[in-house]
Amino acid sequence: MSSRSERYLANAEKCQRRADIADISGTKRLYGMMARHWRQLAEEADRTDEIIAPLWDKIRHTHVLRQIDKAEGAIRKFKVALEGEPLLNAEGAALIAANEKKPKREIRPLPRPHTSNGSEVSDGPRLAPGR
Repeated sequence: MSSRSERYLANAEKCQRRADIADISGTKRLYGMMARHWRQLAEEADRTDEIIAPLWDKIRHTHVLRQIDKAEGAIRKFKVALEGEPLLNAEGAALIAANEKKPKREIRPLPRPHTSNGSEVSDGPRLAPGR
């Protein structure tokens, strides 16, 4: 992909060619003015690219470093989990404490259905889902 200034200069060249072949003075002036403005935009794009390009490089570099830090943190947590040791940071400790306080699910048997003569139907135990 070409730079902004190259694209603007290409537009300026197209306008200049149209100005050169125009046979009406108003059209010639219009395309000449457009060519001049495209050239000014190209110069301005060169100046701003010189200023902004290093800043974009720094921003990208900072973003990459943040992503690396996140990945390293996740790797450390995974390593600790594989070793079987509890997480000692505040986030991990709170998570472990919350999991320990949760009540265990209780499974209770349902009452057995009865037949019309009052005897129980024996097709195995029925269990109710835990709540």
